[in-house]
Amino acid sequence: ELAQFDSPEICYSQPTNRFVAQFLGEASFLSGQRKVDSNMVSTHLGEAPTETANTYGDVDLLLRPDDVSIRPDENGQGTVMWRRYEGSAWLYAVKTDQGNTIKIRSSHENIINEDQRVALEITTTHPLAVFPRS
Repeated sequence: ELAQFDSPEICYSQPTNRFVAQFLGEASFLSGQRKVDSNMVSTHLGEAPTETANTYGDVDLLLRPDDVSIRPDENGQGTVMWRRYEGSAWLYAVKTDQGNTIKIRSSHENIINEDQRVALEITTTHPLAVFPRS
C-alpha cells in the first residue's frame, strides 16, 4: 500500500502518518496541546513550531533526534535509558517523567551515562509534524 508519494525531504519532514514517520528514520512522539489558530504546540519540554495542519487539541508532536538538546541535570525531565556511539555523535534514548521515550542525537563530546538524569529542550526552529493523539 502506498502511504505517501512525495520528495524524500517532504516525506521525512511532513509525513502523512506515523508509519511513514517511523519508516523514514528515528522518530519520537511527544504529547502536547495545540490551540486553535496557533502554529505552536505546548509540551512539557517547551513549545515547538508546527506545520499548518488542521490538528488541534491533544496531539503527538513528531521529534527527530536533531530537534532536541540534552544536558546532564539532576532536576531534569527524564533519565537516559540507553546510548549508542555513532562516531561524530551519540544517540540517546531518554524516558521522560511523563512516560514518553525521546531519542536525541548530540555531539560526541557530550557524554552522558545511562541512568543519568537529564534536561531536554526542543531547539528546532522549523515546523514539526503533529498527529491526533492516539
